[in-house]
Amino acid sequence: QGFWKRHAHESILEFQFSRALEMFEKDLVKRYKATELGPEDVTVLIPVLNEEGAIRQVLRELKGLGYGNIIVVDGGSTDRTVELAKEEGIPVIFQSGRGKSDAIETAVPYIHTPYTLIMDGDYTYEPADIAQLLKEGATNDEVIGVRGGKNIPRLHRLGNWAITRVFNTLFGTSLHDVCS
Repeated sequence: QGFWKRHAHESILEFQFSRALEMFEKDLVKRYKATELGPEDVTVLIPVLNEEGAIRQVLRELKGLGYGNIIVVDGGSTDRTVELAKEEGIPVIFQSGRGKSDAIETAVPYIHTPYTLIMDGDYTYEPADIAQLLKEGATNDEVIGVRGGKNIPRLHRLGNWAITRVFNTLFGTSLHDVCS
């Protein structure tokens, strides 16, 4: 009987804990969804690998737009990417593992804002467009930006178009850039 009482008590505690967590999450969402989002609400996470040609421009534009929570995650650059980011006063974290998903996972413990925006360090995304994403983020759970293409080399644009076309055909979607 002691066994059942103890386990019944534990499941009540678990239920109460999960209920409290659910209420906390709803309150948090209500607080942040009810207002317009600004630069202070988001951490801009930039996974990089050999982006010395554009990283300084990206970081300067972000700072100029008021984004102060910026983290660069380096995947093992052999050029001056890390040095340039540090010169701009941006913290650089060295990635565990390989690829963008490992870069994001490496950065999670360093993010202390309710929202995270992930952008490339090669200037294929315009920092000025973040304001529109934040506007959409105030009423949506997830927002995905689509690259305009002007900063993407022609061969990459062709590859993105082909990949997106195949993806849309296979899955019956109408996405514009599955690589975003």
